[in-house]
Amino acid sequence: MVTLMCSLQHFGYHQPLAAANHACTATRSNLAYHHQIFTEVCVGGGVYMAHLVAEKHDLTMEQLRAHCLLAGRQLDAERRLFPLHRPIYRWAKGE
Repeated sequence: MVTLMCSLQHFGYHQPLAAANHACTATRSNLAYHHQIFTEVCVGGGVYMAHLVAEKHDLTMEQLRAHCLLAGRQLDAERRLFPLHRPIYRWAKGE
């Protein structure tokens, strides 16, 4: 086993650290929570089914709307607000 590990390191292979990868994933998912919620509403039936997304995440409709508004504003600022997103963003803005 030691010989195998030495030979793998010799060829430039390094075993990835599971803890570091998990921490990076956790941080990424925390930063994108509002985008995850926004996407679920967009692909999960739109405004008519938004209450199911809110229930799934134990959110009120006002909290869900706030998450969607934040994600929509960020996507709009980055010019990545696509036609699929627009109805949900308008709903979140109260239009």
